[in-house]
Amino acid sequence: MGYIFDLSPLVLTQYREFIRSLLFMGLFLPAVMLLYLVLNQSWPEGVLWVSNGVVTIMLLATVVRVAYTIHRRASLLNLHLFSYFCATEIIPLTILLKVLVFTY
Repeated sequence: MGYIFDLSPLVLTQYREFIRSLLFMGLFLPAVMLLYLVLNQSWPEGVLWVSNGVVTIMLLATVVRVAYTIHRRASLLNLHLFSYFCATEIIPLTILLKVLVFTY
């Protein structure tokens, strides 16, 4: 969609920021995994809420950070740019959240 709406310069910026954000936020996932391994037998409801909250915050923060970076380069008021974000980030992250987190 970036090529259709002539947003080619923003595609690489968005990709780099998306990967950078996910890698940075992935540093906090070992702590969540340790929480899961230590407390899952004694407090499974709490571990479920904490892990779901961390993953949700991580995904939302990634979308907000990428949107902020792109907003510095182009206006986000255009409808085609918003549809580009929905198609490339928000919809896949929502599907991942549904499949990975809320199925267990």
